[in-house]
Amino acid sequence: ANFADAWQLWLRLSNLLGAADVTRLGEIMAISEASDYAPQLGTADIMVNATMSAEWAAALEFADGDERDLLAQLAVWPDMVVPTIGIEVADGIPVGIAWEPEQIAVSLGLEDGDRTELEKAGWVIVEPNVEDVVAALGTGK
Repeated sequence: ANFADAWQLWLRLSNLLGAADVTRLGEIMAISEASDYAPQLGTADIMVNATMSAEWAAALEFADGDERDLLAQLAVWPDMVVPTIGIEVADGIPVGIAWEPEQIAVSLGLEDGDRTELEKAGWVIVEPNVEDVVAALGTGK
């Protein structure tokens, strides 16, 4: 790439990363290399993936660290329903990732007392991994 192309890429990435919570070098590298490999692989990076639905992109934008890692894995699972991010349920208990109609919440960030209250209110609390979420939602293939 020539200097002008490299400069444009740097400007685009600095604008993108300036608003994002990107803390790992691997994510930064994946973004910077996406344009180099896009012709061969299609849009490779999850943060700039044009084929991702707007709902999943919004969920990833509002999630943080561990939540984002889990959501990135769930986003590619067939027929996975997009969860709600950062809500209060069952009389004000904050939940990072939840499927409200199904009353399923991911345990990330939940204190023991909150977990107990949610379970009393009929919520199913799952560990932050794809297998547990898929099993709880019944979306396994």
